[in-house]
Amino acid sequence: NLPCPYRGFDTESLKKHIVWFGDDGSMATGAGAAFQVLAQAGRGSLLAFLYRRLPGFALLAELVYRLAARHRGLLAFFSHALYGKGERMPYRVETLSWLLLRLIGLVYVGAFLSFAFQADGLIGSNGIQPVSAWYAFLQQRFGSEGWLLAPGLFWFVNSDFALQAVCWCGVAAGLLIVLNRWTLLALAAAFCAYLSLVQGGQVFMSYQWDYLLLECGFLAFLLQFAPAASRSWVVLGFRWLLFRLSFLSGWVKLNSGDAAWQNWSALEFHFETQPLPSLLAWYAHHLPDMLLMAGAALTLYIEFFLCFLFFAPRRIRAWAVVPFVALQLLIIATGNYGFFNLLCLILCLAVLDDQYLIWLGKRLRTQAPVLLRPLRAWAAILVLTGWAGISGANTLMALHMPLADILAETALSARRFGLSSNYGPFAVMTRERVELVYQGSLDGENWRNYVFRYKPMDIGAPPVWIIPHQPRLDWQLWFAALGPPERSAWLRGFHIALFENEASVIGLLRENPFADEAPRYLRVLKYRYRFAHPQERQATGNWWTLEPLGLFLPAFETHL
Repeated sequence: NLPCPYRGFDTESLKKHIVWFGDDGSMATGAGAAFQVLAQAGRGSLLAFLYRRLPGFALLAELVYRLAARHRGLLAFFSHALYGKGERMPYRVETLSWLLLRLIGLVYVGAFLSFAFQADGLIGSNGIQPVSAWYAFLQQRFGSEGWLLAPGLFWFVNSDFALQAVCWCGVAAGLLIVLNRWTLLALAAAFCAYLSLVQGGQVFMSYQWDYLLLECGFLAFLLQFAPAASRSWVVLGFRWLLFRLSFLSGWVKLNSGDAAWQNWSALEFHFETQPLPSLLAWYAHHLPDMLLMAGAALTLYIEFFLCFLFFAPRRIRAWAVVPFVALQLLIIATGNYGFFNLLCLILCLAVLDDQYLIWLGKRLRTQAPVLLRPLRAWAAILVLTGWAGISGANTLMALHMPLADILAETALSARRFGLSSNYGPFAVMTRERVELVYQGSLDGENWRNYVFRYKPMDIGAPPVWIIPHQPRLDWQLWFAALGPPERSAWLRGFHIALFENEASVIGLLRENPFADEAPRYLRVLKYRYRFAHPQERQATGNWWTLEPLGLFLPAFETHL
């Protein structure tokens, strides 16, 4: 005999389906009861609504429920295999949200610090590409519409003090995010500050990881803004960003037609020719060819195929992300790509949930505002949906698929505001390493070398590891060496600064051979750099061998 209100149900009928009793005396069985339980837990309100209101939905749900009920043992086996088992809710993301926000804050700190010490020389008033001249050009050419082309704080003030203020306010905002203090305001400030640097930094702030940080920062703001019950949707947005990053990285390699990716020979010269190799790159370069070919094939497989499993059931996606993590760690070990791969690793957390992070403790929670929770939930989901649509349109454009004009224009506008971008490093591999060697002279006969901080010059000096710092002048010189001087218009400002011994620009170098008197002449030589063979390395102690390739720019006396 069952007590009230359970009378009328025998044991056998209760074995067939679950029963839900509401406080108001209402009752539901089977799929309807399951949806009510989920709704009461804050996870199935929509399903419960559809069950009650959408014609045909209840019938279909009950058919699926009965089929599942007949095969509970088999379904339980697969459920435990794919999702895990235990009493803890597998999809809570409170600890995960806390960790994502703290790590993104750390990246903000590193990114702002790295640029702060280079800002004056790169885009200061006496730098290579002054930000003031850039915004004056935009104002003259486009008027008030120029703000939409390069949004940022430098439209209001672009002095050297303002430039440094933006950098150091960004550092402070990043620290507040790490410390979980005034986090929502700090995330907004960090995003606005970094967007200003990206738009004002011109060629020096045009790297994929700069836009990736902005996109991560935007999602981090939504994650902090959303109430706890809605954060799983924002974490799914992080996962979508990880998928786009991985998939497009593989797509551009396969779609470029570069034979190095088609015959899996890309890694045979990648470690040697990448912009700033690390010490371990020398060792990786001398691995057996078959191992390097296998590495190239695995890179394509991980980036282009394995990424689809990021949306699989929780255990499958957790295992699927392991090779991607290993790939990022190997890239970090062998090259210097600023904070790019660190952001990739942070995004990998989005495939997990709190059950994987239980070792961090149960008290780690984000401090979200408590006011207007329903309104914030709907606002966050609405903005997230719009962002997903725009980023999807950007992805379709990268795949060369036709889009409606209004959708394409919206996607392009979103890029300018740092809300979405496309990714895909090393679509076409560089086969040889060409380094530019700057020389100055007082008389046109005796020449002395300028020494840069990080790019290879001294053949006896080992490559360095400087992550998360990115020396942006050294990077741009690597790109300049790939083409004629006319393709790198920014070189003119660099040459003017060398002729004038401009302190802010000279500070970007390791050694200035004309500290007492500025040079009268400059010239730029080209050399082919190769990693020394192990036998050469043992015999000479040199890490590099070099071969002269002639002049990049012949001697010139006047400013270009």
